[in-house]
Amino acid sequence: MDEAMTLQEITSGLGGAYKRWKTEELLKDDYKKRFFAAATEALQDEVASQVVEELVAENEEEALRSAPRKNPRYRVLSAIE
Repeated sequence: MDEAMTLQEITSGLGGAYKRWKTEELLKDDYKKRFFAAATEALQDEVASQVVEELVAENEEEALRSAPRKNPRYRVLSAIE
């Protein structure tokens, strides 16, 4: 940077730097919004296990068939033998 810059040159340079900063900030905000939208879409079907309930049945098939009837809001994530 030249130390002999005039006030007009400094002001002009500052204005240009400010515009570039704001443009990059808008770009960053756009990427941030896209990231959270994509993450939300990717994770919308993911359900953290909040309730573990034992379901006694003769076999896995019967357990998987009766689980939704017992509580339709629950999803069977895995069958443990």
